[in-house]
Amino acid sequence: MFRFTHDLSTGTQTYSFVGLRYADSFGFALRIIVAIVAVTLLWLVGITDAAPSANSDPNQPQVSEAARQSAVQSIPFEKLDESARAKVQSALSNTTMYRRMPVRLIECDPDVYLFSVRHPDVVVNTWRALKLTQLELTQIAPRKFQIKEDTGMSAVLEYLYQGRDMHVIFADGEYDGQMLPRPVKGRALFVLKTGYTLQTDGRYFISTRLDTFLSVEPGAAELVTKALQPFVGRVADNNFTQTVNYVGSLSRTIELNGRSVEKLALQLPNVSAKTRTDFADVIDAAMERPTAIALRRRTNAAEISRRLPAGKSDESVMLK
Repeated sequence: MFRFTHDLSTGTQTYSFVGLRYADSFGFALRIIVAIVAVTLLWLVGITDAAPSANSDPNQPQVSEAARQSAVQSIPFEKLDESARAKVQSALSNTTMYRRMPVRLIECDPDVYLFSVRHPDVVVNTWRALKLTQLELTQIAPRKFQIKEDTGMSAVLEYLYQGRDMHVIFADGEYDGQMLPRPVKGRALFVLKTGYTLQTDGRYFISTRLDTFLSVEPGAAELVTKALQPFVGRVADNNFTQTVNYVGSLSRTIELNGRSVEKLALQLPNVSAKTRTDFADVIDAAMERPTAIALRRRTNAAEISRRLPAGKSDESVMLK
């Protein structure tokens, strides 16, 4: 979680990340990529001792054929170019594992959400600056990122389609480390769907669901499923939930103390100057929305009231 604190007596403002045991990764996709090759898709499909329900409850993970077909049918093939369609088909035609993550709901600024989804380099390098991960992620082309981890993983993450309510993301990677007896290559496809609900007070709730497809090279599928299926499912769902919650916490921190987040963002290494500037613009816009201004006023008023001596009003304290 992205935690914000503000000490009115000293003017000190601090922010930190907590509760990110598994989430040293990009919201909604990056940790899946790390897992596809580092532990061959830690987020993705697996059968735990508490297997996903076969029903259609959106709050539960799904591995059913009906869910899989629904995910495939939602992909906007008509909006993909020939190269992108070929990559999608390469993952769908030989799917080793499939999993639909539970639907998650957060209160979040839509622009902060979309920027977080589309710019994993900002998220990961923020965590690196706070010494929360050793993962390396850099943008190598428009909508394409190179990922490396010292466990023996490397992968390329490519955004094949970006829309306000859907993202289609493809990964091609390799793992050559101690967790598996030989190098394994794999591909993954992620279909991220998003819904937005505008509340009467002007704030947004965002719902998100991630469908994941893993395709492992011929001859390695049995190795992967036997070695990893017993434990990855539960960790997958937990990781997804933590990452979604992180984005919501980041959005709230920007509303309350965007200048501190902006200061950190503008100093991030391994992030292009344009991306840093674009993120600063998103922060500025989010801070100036009427909903953010109202939130800061309520938060400051509550903090002042909490610090007042018993029986005193804020006016009397200020006039004393």
